[in-house]
Amino acid sequence: MNKEKIDSLLVKYSRLIEASAARYSAMSKRNDDYDDIKQVVSLAFIKACETYREDRGVTLGLYAKICIGNACISYLRKQNKKTAPVIHPSPPADTEQKRDMLAEGLILLSPLEKKVLLLRLDGQDLITIGKNLGISRKSVDNALSRAKKKLKGFLGIQN
Repeated sequence: MNKEKIDSLLVKYSRLIEASAARYSAMSKRNDDYDDIKQVVSLAFIKACETYREDRGVTLGLYAKICIGNACISYLRKQNKKTAPVIHPSPPADTEQKRDMLAEGLILLSPLEKKVLLLRLDGQDLITIGKNLGISRKSVDNALSRAKKKLKGFLGIQN
């Protein structure tokens, strides 16, 4: 991707970059971290632009938001190794933001974990899900456990 295209995308998504930098710098234990985090956000955004694929069915904005979040959490974990682990910010109250947050979390799941979770949320029991997917009840239970663990970790929920 050429420099002009990246520059135009940086301008177009400047609100996302600023909001992400503010959001993750608020999670930092150090007060002087905003500029460093803004740089991490900008670099993650550029990398997201370079690796983005339209055929994946996700918008550039959502893909960039996920990449930025992952980069910032990694950065903060490195900065705060001797303190409590960094958790993902709590889910926002706005319905659209909740949908985006759920979409971010579902991206972490394998196709099987996603299918099992969605079928379970529809009210199906483990045996029925297993029959529908052609797998054992135990495999369904394991996939559901992995999905829950990943989503809890993503949302910062402790057991």
